[in-house]
Formats: sequence, structure tokens, C-alpha cells
Amino acid sequence: MNTTVETHTLPAGVLRGPIRTPSAWTSRSFRSSADYSVHLPAEVAGELRRIVTGTRIAAIDHQQITLAEFGTPALKQLMEDLHRELWDGRGLVLVKGLPVEGMSIEQVQAYYWLLGLYLGKPVSQSAAGERIGFVQDLTKPGQLQTERGYTSRRELPLHTDGGDFMGLLCVRSAASGGLSVGASVHAIYNTMLEQCPELIPRLFRGFPYHRKGEQPEDQPLVTPYNVPVIAWLNDKLSARYIRPSMNTAYQALGREWDPLDTAALDAFDAISWDDDHLITFMMEPGDLYLANNWTTLHSRTEFVDHEAPQDKRLMLRIWLQREPRTPVPKEMCNYQNPSGDLGIDGKPGGKPAGAEYLTHFKQRRIEKETNQ
Repeated sequence: MNTTVETHTLPAGVLRGPIRTPSAWTSRSFRSSADYSVHLPAEVAGELRRIVTGTRIAAIDHQQITLAEFGTPALKQLMEDLHRELWDGRGLVLVKGLPVEGMSIEQVQAYYWLLGLYLGKPVSQSAAGERIGFVQDLTKPGQLQTERGYTSRRELPLHTDGGDFMGLLCVRSAASGGLSVGASVHAIYNTMLEQCPELIPRLFRGFPYHRKGEQPEDQPLVTPYNVPVIAWLNDKLSARYIRPSMNTAYQALGREWDPLDTAALDAFDAISWDDDHLITFMMEPGDLYLANNWTTLHSRTEFVDHEAPQDKRLMLRIWLQREPRTPVPKEMCNYQNPSGDLGIDGKPGGKPAGAEYLTHFKQRRIEKETNQ
């Protein structure tokens, strides 16, 4: 394996003053989850039900659905409002009351796809090529859980996903556990400015990422360049953060961690998981969690599932790319997809990363739900 990793000289002025926009929220910004929640208007629910019960939807795959063929003025207005909140506001929103009861998975996928199109282009989420991913535990008895957390039941580290926006729609909740978790990258940055500003340049410089077999065939397993944890994009601080992928890269390269690099990442993690920054909420069937992947970290706690297959926890995940594309440094698109899209391009015979890449991570356990 080529163990050379390119590094980049930091541009002048990477350290700027505190971020004062609504995206720099903390747990104290909200009295409860109601402060970042929106209840689906009745007219929008009516539009969705009318569409998915029509003969057109029954005859096609959901990925063939386009905005042009359906008149949904109430949904259009709602999604424009949500886009502003995601891109220019807090960067997260919990939409409550989407119709799931009495609907087939195919019907839910159909309106979810349509809803997503108002925010951007759905992109592939793994080498398998899925654009609406089924977030569910696929672990068989006696087997290790997979590296890709969305097919496991374990607690996950706070991270970003591969699109401009991430959506999680709850179809069924777990028997217990599975709290959703979020933290603002901008608030974390502000706190690091106060507590440890000398470590922040390490995050701008970034680290190599292991791509765990989901990269294009002509690309190496480990990025031959550092992926910045944070970078300024059009004067907005943006993040790309999956710490287990950095740890696996260092193991593959046979490299030892610089103590200051470890300290920078540990500080970033510790601040994101503390009570001042972390929000948690339990998603119920019909809840949709939307987040700006560049400004919001998300996660979930471990869960215990139901025994009956038809009752098991199920979330539908979508990654969305704004159109026209938001310019981002190529280093933050760590898969270098041939399509030019964000996410992870599908490829023949591709599949999500397996348990052979599973690494342990250190983070705070969430013992109880807060901010309800």
C-alpha cells in the first residue's frame, strides 16, 4: 500500500471569531424538542396521501418520480421553508406527523422521494447504490455487527453523512433505546476558540480516511490526502467528520498518532458530547429528522429491538445534494466519485463495509433522554 499522504499548508485566517448565527445552537438554545419541531400541516398530509394512493405511483418505481408530474403547492411551500432553516438557519429540524400508519413501505418511499426532491438530488449511500437506505439491524445471531452503523444496533459516534442534507424517517421505533442525538459544529468551534484555540488548526489540516472497500476501483483504500475536519466554504464553517474512518486509516498506514492531533479530536468529541452541546430526542413513527450535514453532527444510542420481524426498528435514510452543487474542497469529498456526486457511488457487486473494518471508539454514553 502507498503510505504517502498529501498534506496541505493552511491558508491564512483559518481562525476567525465566534460564529453568531442560529446554526451555533447549544442545548440551552431549546426549552424542549418542540423548539426545533414542525408538525406536518394537514393540507400537506392530504397531498401526500392523494399521491401515493393514485394509480401512477402504483405503476412505477419511486426513483422514477419527478416533481413536474405532481401538483403539491402545500408541500412545495413547506419544503422551501425547511430548506431555509437547514441551510441558513439552525441546520436541523424535526418534522412530526408524516403518514406511515396503514401505508406500505413502497408508498412511504414514494412520498419520501418526492419530499426529498424539493431539497435536492438523492445520492447513493453505499457501494450497493441505494438512494433510500433502510436503517435497521441486519446482524445475524452469532455474527459481528457491520462497520456501517445503519445496519447495526450499536451506539454510534457523532458524525456527518455524505450529502448536503441528511433525512431519517421513522417507520417503526425500537423496543427500547435508539435515542437520536445531535450537536452543532459551529457551537463546538466556538467552545474550542474559548478553551483550546491552539488545537483548531489541526482540524483544518485534517487526516487521511479509510474508504473500507466502497471507493471506486481505481482509488486506494486510504485517501492519498488529508480530509479536513472543518473548512471555510463561502464564509460558512463546514465539517466532514467520521472519526472511526481516520482511526482505520492510521492502522492501515501503520502510522502513530501525533499527540496534538489526538488532543484536537478528543477535544472536539468531548465538547460535542457534553451536556451544554448535545441534544437528544426519541423519534416516533412518522417523525422525520432533517439535518445539514456540513454544520450538524448526528448519532443514535444503542437499541434493543423487537422479536417479530414486522415490528423491528426501521428508519428510512436519504442523502440529498443541493442543486446546483454547493462548491466544496475536493478533499472533503473523500470518495472521489466518478459521477461527481456527493455520497458513495454504487458499483457492480458493491456492498456496505463489513465487520472486518469495525473499530472501537470512545464517547460518552447517554443514560437518559433530555430536552423533551
